[in-house]
Amino acid sequence: MIEESVYDPLGIVSEHTFESGVGVGLLKSAMDEWAIEDLATLSDDELADQLVDLDAVIDQLELQRARRLDRFNRQRGFAGDGYPSATAFLIHRCKMAPGRATRLVAQAKSMSQMVETARAWSDQRLSADQVRHLIVAHDTNPEIFSEHEHGLIEAVEPLGVQDTGRAITYLATSSQRGCVREGCGRSLRHASHPSLQDL
Repeated sequence: MIEESVYDPLGIVSEHTFESGVGVGLLKSAMDEWAIEDLATLSDDELADQLVDLDAVIDQLELQRARRLDRFNRQRGFAGDGYPSATAFLIHRCKMAPGRATRLVAQAKSMSQMVETARAWSDQRLSADQVRHLIVAHDTNPEIFSEHEHGLIEAVEPLGVQDTGRAITYLATSSQRGCVREGCGRSLRHASHPSLQDL
């Protein structure tokens, strides 16, 4: 048993006793059940519901991987096995492509500075794809992002992924002109509306 009461950089507070590995074990059991399910017996509506549910689960698993990868990287957990970096560990142990491994490590590091974004992701108010756009905004200008993170989340939360991307592109352009400070939420709502792109 592990006693844990810690605040991790992704904004999750844990104050409970848990059996290490139980979550992964339950997930593997669920995967075994999915693998033997006869899909021919499912209606179109049931398949649609399962697709949506599975996507939500995968989305949250990405967050949990980011949390653990950031902790693993910061405490140099890879060194004990002789790896020079977390990226090298992912490439060898998880059989990842180098580009993907590098990207995941960088994204996890960025997320450790994006507490409100992590919470919105955990609450399923933002999708993983929206979060990736927000990571771009953070990495473009961490100071501006930190100042307007709350407003950014509120602005993109109701948007689709494409409109979120438009809003973040607008932010990157606006930050260079210094106009983001005049009203992030209002500016992004205008940027995400196709009819206002050229204004």
